[in-house]
Amino acid sequence: GNFILLLVMGALVPAVYCQDQEFHYPWAWECRDEVVEANENATLEHRCIRVMKSENINATGINTCKLTCGPNGVLWPRPTSVELGKDVNFFIPGKINSETNCPAEVKSLLDDAYQIFSDNIAHYTPDSITWNDSYTHEVSIAVHVTDIQVHLNYDTDESYNLTIASTEDVTTVTIHAETFFGARHGLETLSQLIDYDDEHETLQIVSDVVITDEPVFIHRGISLDTSRNYIGIPSIKRTIDGMASNKLNILHWHITDSHSFPLEVKSRPKMMQYGAYSPSQVYKESDVAELIKYAQVRGVHILPEFDAPAHVGNGFQWGEEDGLGKLTVCVEQEPWQSVCVEPPCGQLNLANEKMYDVLSDIYKDMVDMFQPMHVFHYGGDE
Repeated sequence: GNFILLLVMGALVPAVYCQDQEFHYPWAWECRDEVVEANENATLEHRCIRVMKSENINATGINTCKLTCGPNGVLWPRPTSVELGKDVNFFIPGKINSETNCPAEVKSLLDDAYQIFSDNIAHYTPDSITWNDSYTHEVSIAVHVTDIQVHLNYDTDESYNLTIASTEDVTTVTIHAETFFGARHGLETLSQLIDYDDEHETLQIVSDVVITDEPVFIHRGISLDTSRNYIGIPSIKRTIDGMASNKLNILHWHITDSHSFPLEVKSRPKMMQYGAYSPSQVYKESDVAELIKYAQVRGVHILPEFDAPAHVGNGFQWGEEDGLGKLTVCVEQEPWQSVCVEPPCGQLNLANEKMYDVLSDIYKDMVDMFQPMHVFHYGGDE
């Protein structure tokens, strides 16, 4: 034991505390099936309920219960078909080995995806943990990909099969997929079948699993508006991380609007100079390339949008001083209610022939910047 001195009413009083006293946690968790009635409808739900260890010999730790409770455990989104075992095997990270069988074109992407999987597993464990070498159980992971496709489109096969089978000494994980993107989804699912166990202070994996999975929808996306509110590259990356964990595949990037034009267009550099909120709130061509690569390995395709023919304004103010006339009209005109649907107003000046040359350059640069591109969003507002 150790002691500290407390200041009580102006006097120092010793207070003894036991730093090394063992912490006995009396609670465990048990998976129970419950019938829930709502609006005259009854559904069967599976819940982990806290119980006393001494009274429930089959109770487990909270993470063990969540991994194995019900037909799907914590798998999300729910796979097409799941056979989920009810037991787990304990192991330490040093006992994981892996191999990949894929075309050479896919190898680097698959290696990066496996590293993301490893990083996800590392986040499950406390920073101060010291692994117990007495756990000798091994986890062997094999990933098989047959197709050379490395860029996502609406025809991409994103399906995969995942099996986990265990013996006394080894848990074998096998992922089969037609494309890299299916294999990436399989690794994401595998990370949901592994978690940390507080009581044993080690990792655990569901011992026996058979999953067949494919997306219900080919477009599973979100729209991100960085024209009305600038969003930095690190935040966009976190958004892509969240999409990857939920197996979403399309980031619709609404880059421009009447509020701002923060994108670098090399053939028309004044677009960004006049259109950005500030010199630091911009997206350079190198930023776009970095995000495309970051998204690719996480199974996400970036779909860019250049809003037109309305919802344009800031960024086009340089036209007259460059001898091109007014490229836009009604920019920030008031009262806005009589001019546009929402402020600030602005639309392309369709009567100005030189505007089409500028428009052509913007489209060409954006198409080149966002390669490989299979969809481009032209806006179409008003």
